[in-house]
Amino acid sequence: MSRIVAAFLSIFAWGLLVSAHADQSAGESEAHAKLIDLFGEVGAQSYAEILPADHQFDFEIYTPAAYDPAKPAGVFVFVSPTVMGEIPDTWRDVFDNNNMIWISVKASGNKRPALRRVVESLASVVYAQNNYAVDPARFYIGGFSGGGRITSYVSMFYPDVFTGSVYISGVNSFKDEPNAMLDEMKKNRFVFMAGSEDFNRRETEKIFKEYKKAGFENISLMIIQSMGHSIPDAGKLQNVFDYLEGNTASQ
Repeated sequence: MSRIVAAFLSIFAWGLLVSAHADQSAGESEAHAKLIDLFGEVGAQSYAEILPADHQFDFEIYTPAAYDPAKPAGVFVFVSPTVMGEIPDTWRDVFDNNNMIWISVKASGNKRPALRRVVESLASVVYAQNNYAVDPARFYIGGFSGGGRITSYVSMFYPDVFTGSVYISGVNSFKDEPNAMLDEMKKNRFVFMAGSEDFNRRETEKIFKEYKKAGFENISLMIIQSMGHSIPDAGKLQNVFDYLEGNTASQ
């Protein structure tokens, strides 16, 4: 993973080049954009070993009910472990109440190469920033299971892009990544989540302790009682957003 860091560090110098007319109506929608349109010719060249310049990203988007360009929304990039990218039905109200845009790449998932999924995550936030009125201080990324592991990679190398990260039942250690930007990461907020019956619970707790030992202060461990390897319900998701927004203390 470290070998691509140098090429990716100036992502937003390349991004924000094309502003397509996105469907900004409330609710679910789909959108499409090519890599070269999002990152420009120079940026696309840096990704050439991972994806061709004409690669098309297919996004699943949920726009909150009260979206208003005069009130910039937050952006939550979700890294799915499956080919599905739609927002869970039970989460919609939470995104509405928090003025948060959901964006995820469909036809992705754990069977895709890790580097491709990193690029997909970055393309998602660039697309959102190109096409919506958004608040960069509220750019969050989260993923479930294998998507949580990709989220942890993105968090290590793009702490200047995402201010908060959610690892749901899947997270990788930064110890195997010598170029992880730990000092910059410590400025952000992180939620580690797993079910009490989740087979990934112990690993999640172990890596949470690694963050704590490394001096991370803005971290929270949420173990959901009676939950297995699954995503949380709406109430627990609201707890996640409360923490990322700084409304609750570290646990």
